[in-house]
Amino acid sequence: MFQYPDSALVMADNSLKMAVSADYTWGIANSYYFKGYILEEIQNKAVAGLLMYLKAAHVLENKLDERSVNTYTSLMLNAGSVLHVNGKNEEAIDLYEKALKKAKLYNLEDQVLKLTFNKAFAFRDKGDLSLAIEAIEKSIELSDKLKNEKIYNDSWNLLGMILMDDNSIKKAESCFLKIINNTDARPTIKSNASNNLGDLYFSQGQYEYAIAAYTQADLNNAIPEVKFDNYLGLTNVYRKMGELSEAIKYGQGAILMYDSVVPEDQYMQIFNVMSEMHLEKGEQQLAYSYSSRYFDETQKFFQSQKELIKIKSEFQVDLLLAGFYTEMEFEAFEEKYSQTIIFSITILFAVVLLVHFAYKRRMSYSRKKIREVLNDYR
Repeated sequence: MFQYPDSALVMADNSLKMAVSADYTWGIANSYYFKGYILEEIQNKAVAGLLMYLKAAHVLENKLDERSVNTYTSLMLNAGSVLHVNGKNEEAIDLYEKALKKAKLYNLEDQVLKLTFNKAFAFRDKGDLSLAIEAIEKSIELSDKLKNEKIYNDSWNLLGMILMDDNSIKKAESCFLKIINNTDARPTIKSNASNNLGDLYFSQGQYEYAIAAYTQADLNNAIPEVKFDNYLGLTNVYRKMGELSEAIKYGQGAILMYDSVVPEDQYMQIFNVMSEMHLEKGEQQLAYSYSSRYFDETQKFFQSQKELIKIKSEFQVDLLLAGFYTEMEFEAFEEKYSQTIIFSITILFAVVLLVHFAYKRRMSYSRKKIREVLNDYR
């Protein structure tokens, strides 16, 4: 499947045709599910994958046996993850809450836990911090009950991020330190917590503490996103302290990780930062080189946005098919979606034209990092 995804898709299509001809509901749903996974996870066609997840969920919508409910909730986790990663937090929350009702019918506590954690993350990114705290506290309680150490530690890390957003600095610091000092926590989550602690200290102007937190992260077996964020954090600290040579060194480390992460805006910013630093040092040629790379990467991102526009009509039709929107809501959704795309493209053009605009401090978790966390909870 991973080596030959196109062949796997052909097999899934054939399976779907056979299931439809036999009126085999379970086979139809799983064929859509399989197609969605290939499209989203292997071919990186997130929205196309979302359509398949929603079609599969629609097939199982009225099935109330435990097997169907368990699969249905997994589909909602996948679909919600795609929506969340693409900034559709409110829509993701709707799916999570819809799935939670069914999961609770059969007391599927593992699914309830995953859905609750994901819902907390979406509430946080939507800006509803009080609801995010309420949900993540439930996640902490349930993960402790189920002895799920991974989600337990991830929940404390997320709580720290939410509290940081809420400007509850001391409470956030305690959450990150709780994970860092937990001998049972996995190295990856400890590294994430160290990076977040570094971000916290940086935001408070405590640069020496920030450096100590970043350098505490174990990068030996860390995923590329963790390494990238660590190097970027150190780049920002040393730049703020006026130590440009050291900042550039860590910036180069971040760039080495760039091809292994999703080209989202905050990752692309590393080229802008490097350009600005070389400009400060009077190194015009290097500054121009990084500016050119930044321009190229933003152009690629723009192209990916055009691909989203191409499938807009199919996206809307299938959301209606899945019962996600009513007919009366369709026009409002279409107008909102179009305005969002147009606004995003306008902003992107402005960013491309103003290559040396003021660098904004990144958030501690990018969409790709969210995806890495959520993938474990499907």
